[in-house]
Amino acid sequence: MQCHHGARPVQTPVIRRLHKERGITLIELIVTIVLLGIVSVTIGVFLMPAFTANQALERRAGLVDAAESSLRRMARDIRIALPNSVRISPTANGFAIEMIPTAAGGKYCIAGLANCAGAAQLLDMTANDASFDILGCFRNPAFILANGTPAYRLVIGDLDGSVYAVPGAQAVISPAGRNIGVIVQPAGVCGVGASRHRITISGGGHRFLNASVNERLYAIQVAAVPISYVCNTATGTLRRYAGYGLPRATQPTNEVAAPLSTAPSIALVSNNINRCGVLGDTDSVRATGIVTLQLGLAGTNETIELLHQVQLDNSL
Repeated sequence: MQCHHGARPVQTPVIRRLHKERGITLIELIVTIVLLGIVSVTIGVFLMPAFTANQALERRAGLVDAAESSLRRMARDIRIALPNSVRISPTANGFAIEMIPTAAGGKYCIAGLANCAGAAQLLDMTANDASFDILGCFRNPAFILANGTPAYRLVIGDLDGSVYAVPGAQAVISPAGRNIGVIVQPAGVCGVGASRHRITISGGGHRFLNASVNERLYAIQVAAVPISYVCNTATGTLRRYAGYGLPRATQPTNEVAAPLSTAPSIALVSNNINRCGVLGDTDSVRATGIVTLQLGLAGTNETIELLHQVQLDNSL
């Protein structure tokens, strides 16, 4: 073996790879466009109808909720109305329904009922009576706390809506301005033992026109009655008017005229009303004790209509 001194070692050449920048090819662009088209068609055919249907469902649900809320609001007042106090008038653009809600009620004492006896306990229907008992106790604390004030009036035996008429010496409603007392008799806690509430009427008392079939007495709050709901499809509104006072021989229906335009309490119950009505009339309600309300609302490309029956709880 021979050694060659000073010879250079053999070097392996370095291969350099050149990375060249390049753009999108026509094929890649076409594929991208096709894929975007498929996605767009998928969204349009499958997703958009579902999205649109969901939006429509939400709009209808909102209308139904508004209609149900309005019907429930009316039903609360109708349900506790004085017997025969509901009055209905159709109008050119809807309806007006009037009523007198009760604040408290009880069964008054007559001879032979429970342990009722004596002039102080029994209600005398033949003369002015200033003091008589009810069986048990009133439940409305506001009525009890108003003891000895003219904030309430008493109604007994209204057979035909006479509560709205101008009261005379003998009427179904006690005179305005008389102090109504609510006291426990005998003294103590009402409902404990034989105690119950006694009613007193100032100014010599009052002689009620009619006896009640079921010996029922009702108290109404002077400042809160009567109440009217007026539905007007021309303005798309349902409004509640309250506290415009008695007597009221004719049912008011005009929203822009007194007494409704000057009622102490005016509230917008609902808007977007496109249809409303009350099935039946005043006489049919008095005969059946049922009010059937119809209410329709309209929104963006959506309309709904609901029917609601209300049973009057109070009886003569």
